[in-house]
Amino acid sequence: MEKIAKDLNNLEGLFDLTKTNYKQLKDCRSELGSLKQMWDLIALIDMQFDSWKKQLWEDIKTDDLAAQIKDMEAK
Repeated sequence: MEKIAKDLNNLEGLFDLTKTNYKQLKDCRSELGSLKQMWDLIALIDMQFDSWKKQLWEDIKTDDLAAQIKDMEAK
């Protein structure tokens, strides 16, 4: 879709027409970037929790876990 919009803009410039903005495409690109960030964060959290599930109770260091959670909150 973006390539088609770019081609159309080039044709509009060729005929000295006002170039179309295609705001919906820009909004879609922005939303896709946000969704990608969200899915990456979800994957990171899932991997972290999976690694925590494998730890034995006697090996758990609560201070380290709290620090890791604060690091994830900062992201």
